[in-house]
Amino acid sequence: MKFWIVKGNPEINDLAEMLHPGKTANWYDPSDQSKNGAKVGDGIFFWSSRRDRFLIGLGEMGSPLTGMDYDNYYRFDLTYLTKPLPNKVFLADLKREPLFDPNKPGRPYFMIPGPVQTRYPLTDGQAKRLAEMILERNSGVEGLSDILSDWFPDLKPDDPREEDAAIEGLGRRVFAYRWGTNPALWTGSRPSPKEALKDLLNHARSGRAPKLGWEVGPDNGRTPQYAKMVHAGDILLFYAGAKFGEDKGVYGVALAGTSTDEKVGALAIPEGERHLTFRWLSGKAMADLPFKGHDDVFAPPGPASTLLPLKRLPPDVLQIVKNALRVAGLELQVPTGPLLETLAAQIRELPETERTRVRREIELVVRNAALRPRVCELWGYACAACGLSISDGAGNYECEVAHIRAVRDDGGDLLKNSLPLCRLHHWAFDRHLWCIQPNLLVIEVRNDFRLHPLLKRIHGKRLRLPIASSRGTVLAKENLQRRWEQFVSISKSVPSLGTA
Repeated sequence: MKFWIVKGNPEINDLAEMLHPGKTANWYDPSDQSKNGAKVGDGIFFWSSRRDRFLIGLGEMGSPLTGMDYDNYYRFDLTYLTKPLPNKVFLADLKREPLFDPNKPGRPYFMIPGPVQTRYPLTDGQAKRLAEMILERNSGVEGLSDILSDWFPDLKPDDPREEDAAIEGLGRRVFAYRWGTNPALWTGSRPSPKEALKDLLNHARSGRAPKLGWEVGPDNGRTPQYAKMVHAGDILLFYAGAKFGEDKGVYGVALAGTSTDEKVGALAIPEGERHLTFRWLSGKAMADLPFKGHDDVFAPPGPASTLLPLKRLPPDVLQIVKNALRVAGLELQVPTGPLLETLAAQIRELPETERTRVRREIELVVRNAALRPRVCELWGYACAACGLSISDGAGNYECEVAHIRAVRDDGGDLLKNSLPLCRLHHWAFDRHLWCIQPNLLVIEVRNDFRLHPLLKRIHGKRLRLPIASSRGTVLAKENLQRRWEQFVSISKSVPSLGTA
């Protein structure tokens, strides 16, 4: 099986309108790719040649050569397998990938502007990387995982919310906001770099952020993709880049979104907008700033974007961020020193069975403390089964985190294995009194509990979906399937309704 890019003339081929799963179509190519090994069933990645240039969908090769037209173009058949993908893989994304590096030999010709041909061959490595990138951004698209798994059985996509998640030692995700002299940020004429830096420093020191936020840049490249990832509570490091010469460096630390947004897990940039709201942390912690250096972290090679997710922080930068959080009263408080030693000594004195139980409870509390904010950020503070949401008025919600696949059953503390439940439905879920159908995401209560007043109300209802995800559910299907198989096995051993 081979893989191909199919690239059409944007003036003729409107892929956004053409892509309908199961629909077949005739396409034309100035080259006879059947001579280059094109065969029925080959995988196709559709490439939009419009201004931004991006991957937009998937297809399958039909007959690689069915005839010629009057202009001596070779006609071939194909079948569309997907609708237009909601989250695109842009040209700027590919240029950051070693397999698609424009400065290295072997650059794929489809990345070059101009209608050279229609079908472009990919190496297996290039095709697999495209599949991973597509699935990373669109894992909630129905049927997409099945298509790509058929092409690449060992495909294990990265979840951007997992891989780009909390920086170790902070418990929060971090983004660089690359400050510039963009006229859209200013009234009147474009400022000089010196004037722009002075303005940024004044903002950071004042601690006052603009109510409407700051624009995150033009609607192209990677910025829109990252804008959909920034949630309230994420950390922003304001970085002045190369155009500022010797003055380049970090000039401010902030938290994305408002405090209200953070409580409900909202995006820091509303859907369809490009203005990022934030709260300065550096107003009272400016002794560490500006900070110079680490261009490899804040300005890696490749096309620039206003927002850049950071997967690591050098130790000195990490300490600056911790200081800013501490001054703002947001640092996670953990027992240390004599208190921790005393607790450890008391636990060691317990009988073995009690010691094991206490250790497990402590591990559970620590894991939930790290996982619960991220789960509630994504789903909201309400039970995914019944929708119950109760707060004491001080921002404390009755909401627990349940694991789809138990940790002892090779499950993990991951977003794709977790959902928020009220205390009652969490208790019942852990005891397999109800479960989630893997394909329809419909709740099924066990036969012998369907008349229970607090369980019959959720039977047959569809699981509530995350509020902060455009991808629908983020739960891993394999974990749902594993849980469902356990539920079915247990249900077979209990009597049905109406039996003795």
